[in-house]
Amino acid sequence: MTTTRREFLQGSGALAAGLAAGCSGAQRSDAPAMRAADPAAAVFTHALASGDPLPDRVILWTRALPPAGQDSLALRYLVARDEQMQDIVAEGVALATAETDYTVKVDPLLPSADTVYWYRFEAPELNLLSPLGRTRTAPLQAEKLRFVATTCTNPAAAALPTLSHIAALDDLHFVLHLGDYIYEFGSSAYAPDHACVSLADYRMRYASWRAPQPQIEAHRLHPWVVIYDDGELANGNWTEGAEAHDPATQGDWRERRAAAVRAFEEWVPIRVEARYADGRARVYRKLPLGNLADLLLVDIRLDGRDAFLSDHYVTFNVPEYDDPDRHIMSTAQMDWLTTELGQSTAVWKLMGNQAMLGHWGGPGAPRDVPPQIRQALALREGGNELYVNGWSGFPAERRRLYAALETAGVDNLLVCSGDTHFSFAMDLPPDPFNPAAYDPVTGRGSLGIEFVTPSVNSEAFPEEFGYAPRTASLPVEAASLLGNPHHKYTELDSKGYCLITLTAQQARCEYWFVDDVYDESSGQTLAAVFESAAGSRRVELRMIDPTAGSGL
Repeated sequence: MTTTRREFLQGSGALAAGLAAGCSGAQRSDAPAMRAADPAAAVFTHALASGDPLPDRVILWTRALPPAGQDSLALRYLVARDEQMQDIVAEGVALATAETDYTVKVDPLLPSADTVYWYRFEAPELNLLSPLGRTRTAPLQAEKLRFVATTCTNPAAAALPTLSHIAALDDLHFVLHLGDYIYEFGSSAYAPDHACVSLADYRMRYASWRAPQPQIEAHRLHPWVVIYDDGELANGNWTEGAEAHDPATQGDWRERRAAAVRAFEEWVPIRVEARYADGRARVYRKLPLGNLADLLLVDIRLDGRDAFLSDHYVTFNVPEYDDPDRHIMSTAQMDWLTTELGQSTAVWKLMGNQAMLGHWGGPGAPRDVPPQIRQALALREGGNELYVNGWSGFPAERRRLYAALETAGVDNLLVCSGDTHFSFAMDLPPDPFNPAAYDPVTGRGSLGIEFVTPSVNSEAFPEEFGYAPRTASLPVEAASLLGNPHHKYTELDSKGYCLITLTAQQARCEYWFVDDVYDESSGQTLAAVFESAAGSRRVELRMIDPTAGSGL
């Protein structure tokens, strides 16, 4: 039997009326007996998820496969204040179709800010229920805002204890995933076994990547806020190409880009508020989180990023990086970002950022050294940059951002960044190696702070170079801290997440590392704690676990 869109819409009014008749805070007397056993798992293949919380709404997501021979499946959704789903506050109908890979997203209005809600989807014609989900609206006025920041999830590389620990937290407002939600490379462990190029490829990879139980539970129990990096597209990508894209064998980059972004929009509980002329979802966006924070999510991958200079990883004697016309984002996005930061009245101005904003490298040459000597020594005036995949590969763009922040008088800037698979905590001074411009003891000259989160489970220093954890990395960490006075923490080995708590008085970041990323039941260790007093613009160490190691 096939249910057409017209037939579904004609019947949805009666369906909604029947639902409404049984709500008003009481259990519905007309609800059929539903089964949430194995047959439901074959329909609701990835349970459910929620995302992009606002004070009065949250995106609710599921995927529902119709029976064989049927091209759509009618669904209804319910949101309640209680886990027993008796105090219903929102309801509606939706249709799962092949057009969106049978994924469904709804955005219901909810009555209360900073409130935990329970929700589920139903397939009435199959007499089946989805699992029960938990979500939470953003606050309007709150004493505390608490969220997890993490990045880089790779079920093909290791187990997912990080996500199990995140799922177990019961007081989060949201999970902030800062990119590499999937990886597009070929993998014999997950479908497809080749690099994702087509829409079907990317859809298949999301379906495989999201299948492990820790993924299911972390998405079922918390709202997620997600931005893409390059793993969702092609490694080392920019707006018009990618290091890992070969037009001769993989076709037109724009077609691949469109397919990747479409699959991301389908599979991630993201609220799309704007689109580009070609129809792609625009992922840079603002989430107002009440009195305590505004969250600005940026796109430094597809919105105006210039080509990746893939032959260089350190900016010794590479003048191309200093080209003032190089951009990591479009002028329109930069204007949007700096305007929103400057106009925000929230205590904390949060920036969700794919790749590290602050400088990481070395001091370079003193300012009074003649250019010919700097050239001979391969030293840049502003400091030699490592990790040029991030903002360090676009120093002129970073200077533009810093100048706009100074002009606007932005205070309490807190940047959360991903991508590196390393952990850093740092101040954000425009000129970190100039004692007249920045004091690492007092924080004078800093414009804000940055926490770079470890990966969920993607490879770090030990896997990349073949060393045992907390061995060869220790002298590298020590040297990095010595050479970067604005860095307060460097850890190159561990996997885990940052647990960030904001109040009107301070920001607190806890670095939690899993003990064994290859053990699904691994414990976790609180490795370090940093705090930043409101108005101070600097990071201060509060606790460190010497057994976790840090180079300090």
